[in-house]
Amino acid sequence: PKDTLEYICYLHSKIGFLHHVSTLNPFGSNHFAWIDYDICNMWKDVAKNQAFLRHMHRHGLQHITQLPPTETTSSQAVTSEHELVIPTCWNYEKHSMNELCNRVCWRFCTNFFVGTSVAIQHLYYLYTEHYERFLATYKTMTWDMNFLAYLEQEHQWKPITYNAHHDDSMIQ
Repeated sequence: PKDTLEYICYLHSKIGFLHHVSTLNPFGSNHFAWIDYDICNMWKDVAKNQAFLRHMHRHGLQHITQLPPTETTSSQAVTSEHELVIPTCWNYEKHSMNELCNRVCWRFCTNFFVGTSVAIQHLYYLYTEHYERFLATYKTMTWDMNFLAYLEQEHQWKPITYNAHHDDSMIQ
């Protein structure tokens, strides 16, 4: 079942799991991915997405140092602690703390994301610095995507984002 205390605790544990494996780094990897165990249930073209993941595994990813310019922004440098790529359903907008605590904020799709060890360590640091204080202050257990939106909004976490939904677009 979703939205139980146990499930929401699991959602928040992703960052700790990634921190642990990226610290151990038994294969000398540059990048690490979180992929929910049931992600295939969201996909229409499972074989194509699995082929892409195998390709990504075999060929690796290059470090991202610059984001290309857009219609509204110039090219932007990417620092190593922000080299975490995560799909987003919603564009960035500031939310009230009431919204972040009491309704699902679909800014981030946390079913799949990829980052460097440095970026994962940085996100873990932000969790250790702010999560306990967030819980004590707002006295609510909210979804992981809401806490990530909080970190982006209140603590200048700047992941690399791309528009997607809870479907094949997370991978494609």
